Amino acid sequence: MRISVRGFRNVVGLSILSFALNGCLGWFDIFAERCPLSGTYSLMQGEGYPDNGLFVMDKGRSGSVTGALHEIGWNQAYILFTDDNWPTRWTVIDVAAHQVLKVTKSQRVADDRFRGISILTPKDAWIAAKRRH
Repeated sequence: MRISVRGFRNVVGLSILSFALNGCLGWFDIFAERCPLSGTYSLMQGEGYPDNGLFVMDKGRSGSVTGALHEIGWNQAYILFTDDNWPTRWTVIDVAAHQVLKVTKSQRVADDRFRGISILTPKDAWIAAKRRH
């Protein structure tokens, strides 16, 4: 069997494109382990976890909702976290409304809606989410 130079180039080009798309689009993330948090949200391990962190995912979205998590807490109504995107401010996800807002630590502590939500490290959050699953 003989392959032409043009055919060989096409095969090599498609192979390179395929590997690039797999890396850029995160297609292999579909195999990453996930643990449900609340509503349609779940925790997902980044590649090479724990070094590349934990992320919050929303069902039906291809990318994470967060950067690598620093701290996280949740209940049925809210998910609160700090991450690489906002390391000094808290992000709050209203689970039912799928709305996101930013709050300071003092606002988070003072707000009755967030009382009773334990704030965990990513490692402890993963363990807690796995126990609930």
